[in-house]
Amino acid sequence: MSTDTVSGPSPATGLLFVYTERGAAIPEDEFEDWYNNEHIPLRMNLRGPAGPLFLACTRWTAADAKSPHHLALYTLSSPSAVLEPPYVALATSRSAHELSVLARLEFLDRRIYTPLPPVAAPGVPESKHGAYVSVVELTIRDDPAAEAALNAWYDGEHVPMLARVPGWVRTRRFVAHSVLSVQGTSVVSDTGAMPRAAPGKYLAIHEWESLDAFETEEFRAATSTEGREKVMGPGGAVVRHERRVFKFFRAWSQSEGLE
Repeated sequence: MSTDTVSGPSPATGLLFVYTERGAAIPEDEFEDWYNNEHIPLRMNLRGPAGPLFLACTRWTAADAKSPHHLALYTLSSPSAVLEPPYVALATSRSAHELSVLARLEFLDRRIYTPLPPVAAPGVPESKHGAYVSVVELTIRDDPAAEAALNAWYDGEHVPMLARVPGWVRTRRFVAHSVLSVQGTSVVSDTGAMPRAAPGKYLAIHEWESLDAFETEEFRAATSTEGREKVMGPGGAVVRHERRVFKFFRAWSQSEGLE
């Protein structure tokens, strides 16, 4: 790994990754009030035997004119936090309003991931988030050698090159653990509304200070190498590649409170 980055150990946490599309049946002000003042606070207040089950949450809105429009990233105490009794009990104690909102959502996709070691720019505190994220899902061939090639390229070439891009903040990679639920369809695609494909095994979340990063020579270099083509191109390890871009909206943290 480049000496210009800081790589940490794999955190003993989990990620609850949630895509949401509000749809026309829910007014925007009702949706935002429910999400910010009921749904997330309930989860941030959950406690297990070892402490909080939900350590932090960030909400993001689409910056790429695609849907789903909303993304929420919850840092869990572990991938199994959603199996703890306090969380499970939420399903049977929802308010009438939450039940109504959930029933009217156009699309909801909830997944659990386990983290790989994160890599950040020097001096970036763990609590700092970028103003934007690019979210990359990769579905790979069922081939251990292909998977090893993907990880070798990502860790050995791709992330170090992204780290040279002006405005790069951090890269976090995850491995799919489980899909909790999916309801509805994706609203916009090249062929119209259609069911979303199952999540790929690998997820990467790259944080950026600005969208200007994508227009730099360094970014173009990082996304056009021979190594990338071998892994991502025809016959490579990756059989499906989906990229989204989101803008920061709001954050919650156990240690810092509401941001």
